[in-house]
Amino acid sequence: MKGKTKPKIHFDSFGGSGPLGVYWYDGPYGLAKECLEGDGVVFLSPNGELLGAIFGDVDESKDDQILISPVGHQIHVTVTNKKVDIELKQVKRRA
Repeated sequence: MKGKTKPKIHFDSFGGSGPLGVYWYDGPYGLAKECLEGDGVVFLSPNGELLGAIFGDVDESKDDQILISPVGHQIHVTVTNKKVDIELKQVKRRA
């Protein structure tokens, strides 16, 4: 997606797993929106631009999860030995 820079990642691991936040912009973020798919929430601007996302529980040793936002952002996180990779793309919204 155009205009997106490398996101800031905040990972709070407690006993091997925990929430993982991905932020493309500095806050404030407003209200969180539940994702259509995946365990997490997203923060959207009034015009639907993705500001950030939080994955509910991510394993720090190995994990692979996808969130789908209400406006069709797909946020894919993969973790291998505490190394986090994020992929963002736009997918069709489901009716």
